[in-house]
Amino acid sequence: MYIESLEAIHFRNLKPLKLSLSPKMVMVKGNNANGKTNLLEALYVCATGRSFRNATSRQLLQHGQEQGRVKARFFRQSVR
Repeated sequence: MYIESLEAIHFRNLKPLKLSLSPKMVMVKGNNANGKTNLLEALYVCATGRSFRNATSRQLLQHGQEQGRVKARFFRQSVR
């Protein structure tokens, strides 16, 4: 199984993003406070429906936003 794509709007400190991911290894790198952990948290929320930081839904939204969205597409053995 691998993650084919990820979209996030108004999630934590992430700018709106739409990523297409490779079934091979993906490396995420950047300076401190640039959103690497928030990107992983967005994937975790898509996979489990909750935050690994035990944050409420409200805490996942960017400051001042009433709604947001995270969406991932998973690929498993020819089933999307």
